[in-house]
Amino acid sequence: MITKRRSRKKRNIAWEQAELSSGGLYAQNFHEVKAKYPKLTPMQCRVCALVMAMLPSWKIAEILGISERTVENHRYKAHLALGCETYDRLEKALI
Repeated sequence: MITKRRSRKKRNIAWEQAELSSGGLYAQNFHEVKAKYPKLTPMQCRVCALVMAMLPSWKIAEILGISERTVENHRYKAHLALGCETYDRLEKALI
């Protein structure tokens, strides 16, 4: 079974649309996360920015145009990169 994946360009457009609808909150969070944690990839920074906005994984997946499982993987890898002790600490570490 072949599934279609969204191109990077489409994902970037989806991020820009979400950022515009948030009134700049997501972009502000993104730049804050990127400056504070340079080890994170751009997609991990986007996911973390949306986590900071207290959005659930299914909503983050919808905004970024990726699967919920992929969001969970990005959250887990960001969790490891930040050195959080427990999974619940990701939100607290970012805020």
